[in-house]
Amino acid sequence: WEVKQMRYQLSNGIVKCMVFFFMGWLSSPDSFSQVERVHLSSRLHTTFVALGGHITFEVTCWGLSTRPDLLEQAFEKGKLQYNPSHFRIVSATQNRVWTLEQWMPVSRMRWLFVLEPRKRGSLKVPIFTFTGNKTTYMTGQQILHTYINLPERIAAQEGVMPIWVHHRKAGEPIRIGSAFLIRDDAVVTSFHTLVQAREVEIRLPNGRLITTKKAWEMDAKRDIAVLAVNPEVIRKAGLTPLKLAEEYNKTAHLENVVFTAGWPRSRQMPSVGTWSEKENLGLQDKGNKPANRQWISTNAVRPGDSGGALMDEAGRVLGVVSLGDQDRSGEGQKQSMTVSTDPRPVLDKIDWKAKPRRFFYFFNKTNTEDTPYRKLLEASDMLSLAAEKSDYVKQGTIAHYIRQMDDLAVAVEEDARAQFLSGAIYQLIGLREKAVVAYKMALDRDETQFMAAFALGSIALQHARYGEALGYFKKVRPQSPLERFALYGMAQAHLMRNELNASALILEKLLQQDPEDPSVIFWKGIWHLKQGDELSARLMLAKLKSLNLEWADALRRSIDAPGYIAPIPIKPVPVKIVL
Repeated sequence: WEVKQMRYQLSNGIVKCMVFFFMGWLSSPDSFSQVERVHLSSRLHTTFVALGGHITFEVTCWGLSTRPDLLEQAFEKGKLQYNPSHFRIVSATQNRVWTLEQWMPVSRMRWLFVLEPRKRGSLKVPIFTFTGNKTTYMTGQQILHTYINLPERIAAQEGVMPIWVHHRKAGEPIRIGSAFLIRDDAVVTSFHTLVQAREVEIRLPNGRLITTKKAWEMDAKRDIAVLAVNPEVIRKAGLTPLKLAEEYNKTAHLENVVFTAGWPRSRQMPSVGTWSEKENLGLQDKGNKPANRQWISTNAVRPGDSGGALMDEAGRVLGVVSLGDQDRSGEGQKQSMTVSTDPRPVLDKIDWKAKPRRFFYFFNKTNTEDTPYRKLLEASDMLSLAAEKSDYVKQGTIAHYIRQMDDLAVAVEEDARAQFLSGAIYQLIGLREKAVVAYKMALDRDETQFMAAFALGSIALQHARYGEALGYFKKVRPQSPLERFALYGMAQAHLMRNELNASALILEKLLQQDPEDPSVIFWKGIWHLKQGDELSARLMLAKLKSLNLEWADALRRSIDAPGYIAPIPIKPVPVKIVL
């Protein structure tokens, strides 16, 4: 034991000597300005909070300095610049640690602020600043979305219910979804959840299961179905139908926080997100008709969310959740996208005095405007199932639906959204060339189809066509849910083209949005290497080691082999559509 203790003391002493020797070497007058490196960042632990709640605002400083003690003192004296009418500081705590990176002393310092927002809306988060070595460092600007937890919206969540769809031949449940009550005798869901359905089971909030085989209306083009239910059962359960929000206008929808309350995995999981006015105005049909409006928001979407309601702050229905891009948490980039469709045009054409019809009446309609869309959703449903469970769908069936998709591409040639959906399904089953053709057709029909632009940019990036990728990524509109992914792709493309100034601006913007994104930190390290600044790259490596060892290993190998970029753990992927 004594020998082990002596060895520990000796090794610990050697490490300290090396640190102090290194610090002394760095302190020479001609080396100081070359080796001081500081990386300051901040992040919110959540970007949405109800008034009355608290948020955690974390400021982190990674530093490589000849005098880490002075850097730490400067950071400790830093100030949080905030508007007292917008925020109140509840508490502030500080901690710091030292570590070594290739025998270089690295300081990691942190301020942790607990803030209470005092105003509803989109608020600019406070900025933290400090001055060290005659240089002022400042965190980037971030946005916090606050809202009021109105009892009307909490109550409205009860009107969103889980459904189980049974196959019209075998009878077994084939998919789960969500639906919401719009009248005592009607619930709304998405059409694609009903593909090949024989009957639908709906679980009421009191636990009772009701079954329906009839519908008031089905609209495959808008992906909406209105199912018939027994009004007596609904009234006995004490349920109140959800209300529709006002028709869109700039004064009625100033707030941009929206909510869902779907049932993925048969468990209600509400989500909060934002929508942008630009997307909704840009995705209308010719003539600017509000009847075909789609809401594009950043709400999380998962299998089972389809058919649920997109609601405003007061719990009023804006749209029906149709499809989206899965939450990419764990893939380097973190953001979701949900597409919801205004149900008004479908509800308005229903004759409520007539009797509801059985499902097969709507499924067997031919030669109508809705027919190609119904077949497209049927084909996409089966091919998606084949991609997830290869042994579930026979190869002959897959070939049949691929041919059906090919034929439908002509029938819906002018519909940008249908072309995008076709492209996403083609890409899902590995038919990349067909996917590219469909995406390009979608973009030709509607230049604001940013989802198709992003998909094309991702494909071009994967095949090292960097100029082409940049052209497509630039078509992804600012403030859209895919903007961050597009910026990420643009940063890579600029780096590969050695356009360092352009890539630096984008990487800094991405780090302001999420300073702990390992993929962005990796590319920031590569950017430093291309600038010939190995010390800054090693500072990024020290940060990566605390976040993600796979990305850290990739950057380490890139540093150890000048001019080489190690394979990254995760490559950019196109939109992962959830139906």
